[in-house]
Amino acid sequence: VSSLLEWLVAMGLVWRLGTASGNPKWRGLTWGMIPSHSSGVCACVYHFFYNAESLQFIVLAQAALTLLGNCTLAFAAWRLAASNGYAFSLPSLGDPGGGEAAEEQEGAAAAAVARAAAADTPAAAAASAAASAGVDGSGGDLSGLLLVLAVSVASSYVIKYGETLLPVVAEGDSLAVQVLAPLMVVAATGFNCWKWWQRSQEDRDFGGLI
Repeated sequence: VSSLLEWLVAMGLVWRLGTASGNPKWRGLTWGMIPSHSSGVCACVYHFFYNAESLQFIVLAQAALTLLGNCTLAFAAWRLAASNGYAFSLPSLGDPGGGEAAEEQEGAAAAAVARAAAADTPAAAAASAAASAGVDGSGGDLSGLLLVLAVSVASSYVIKYGETLLPVVAEGDSLAVQVLAPLMVVAATGFNCWKWWQRSQEDRDFGGLI
């Protein structure tokens, strides 16, 4: 549970980097982090039902979401780097002129960054808007971190001992478990996507850490 909360905090911090810098590609990185969070939800759901053998498909979904998350994070990181002037190229092994080519590429990338910074583009307008909007500092102090810790401890306790109050949890082979488990994963993922979509529609920063 603590890992899921920490990941949500990290997603919020990355989102705020986009607000503070005026570069919307940072927000794309937040979107790219969602499959990895869903993978963690799969692990929690699987353990919630005492690792029932009938939920092996949840383990498979966790592995698939981990792979998807790695791909979406890599793509989002590439978009972010490209927005700052990075250009991908393969190393020229054994080419005597490879070093000169690399220097030329670095010079071209630096020039592209300088042109983008100087140009009056939508990105520059977004940066100006972000600077005027500011970033909400609520939750970003010691009290905010202590709140996340308290929620993590309380949630872990409720999940560990509260599940014993649900008879269906111990019935790993029942149809109810096989239906309820994927619904829990879909619901958590859907709410996470809806939350960031809502925030993408607002011009102001959200409050708190999560």
